[in-house]
Amino acid sequence: LYNMVLPRGERVGMLRAAREQLKPGGFLLVTFLSAYVAPASADAELAPADGGLLRAINPEHETGDLFLLNEAVHVFPRSSALEDEAREAGFDVAVLERDQRAYDREHSQVRGFAILRSPAR
Repeated sequence: LYNMVLPRGERVGMLRAAREQLKPGGFLLVTFLSAYVAPASADAELAPADGGLLRAINPEHETGDLFLLNEAVHVFPRSSALEDEAREAGFDVAVLERDQRAYDREHSQVRGFAILRSPAR
């Protein structure tokens, strides 16, 4: 449930902490939500309708952050954004999958998973 950690800096920090606990070459599995939109329009599609209100609730609000009734989630505009965060935290991306069969039509989201590998020392 990687997408439930907000904001980006917290997600990357969590990955770094997990990497430190793994043996070299160890694996970490994360699940995430990705937008089901054309790459050129991803940022516009995920921009909040009222960014002012969301920024008042969370000053660190980022494009892709959604606040539901009882939870906050981050929907990655592109799967490559998750790869960027993993690499920043020192992981190699072994597998990155967006499961089109897990398409949520109502929210235009695709569920995905990534297997991250701690580099061998």
